[in-house]
Amino acid sequence: MSDDTKPRLSRRRVLKWSGLTLAALAAGGIGWQFRPVVEAQFPEIALSDAEPGRLKLLIVYGSKLGSTGEQAVWMGETAAMAGFAVQVARAENAPPADAFDAVIVGSAIRSSKWLPEVIDWVAVNRDALAAKPAALFEACMTVAGIIESTPDHRLGPAHLASLAEHLAGVHAAAPALKSAPAAFLPGCLDYEKMSPMLRVGFPIATGRLSSGDFRDKDMVRGFTESAIAGFAA
Repeated sequence: MSDDTKPRLSRRRVLKWSGLTLAALAAGGIGWQFRPVVEAQFPEIALSDAEPGRLKLLIVYGSKLGSTGEQAVWMGETAAMAGFAVQVARAENAPPADAFDAVIVGSAIRSSKWLPEVIDWVAVNRDALAAKPAALFEACMTVAGIIESTPDHRLGPAHLASLAEHLAGVHAAAPALKSAPAAFLPGCLDYEKMSPMLRVGFPIATGRLSSGDFRDKDMVRGFTESAIAGFAA
């Protein structure tokens, strides 16, 4: 059989059969293969008693393995140093936005979308979010890849336009957030924190073989300082 007549296995078919295989293995009683090797940590900062005159800032995040939560904590520390009373909470535990003067909401990205738990929180709080200043952020490996591959290590207009498509879900949940500034931050990929099955399946699904921590504290702090300057204006 010539090369032209040999059946070819498309990437879509590979992904389909990979997914079916994972489902079959899970049904077969090896759920341990899907559990993370290292227990993920999701950091939070409790709101301290706010002194009179201090603006209260709520930072809500969604994360699967914890690294986006660490970036949210960096934001909280930056805002606290600037005089804000800060609470940082994972979306599943986040309080209502009503009691706060400003809100920052962010998420890790999965399949080019924000995590559903963050979208759910935004939808529940859409009226409160429409009545106060807010900012958005996302952390993903797509941003890390772009920054790595561009000569000046910056996001260009075309990159920003493409990444902005990730915001469709959060904008639909709370249309008022369409006017909120948004930051696109590089993320962290740690295969050691993934389950054995995800460690195999993730590179197949994404095409990314290398892992690493590409988060940038200076970028996170710069975004936070810009956001809170607008909140305090």
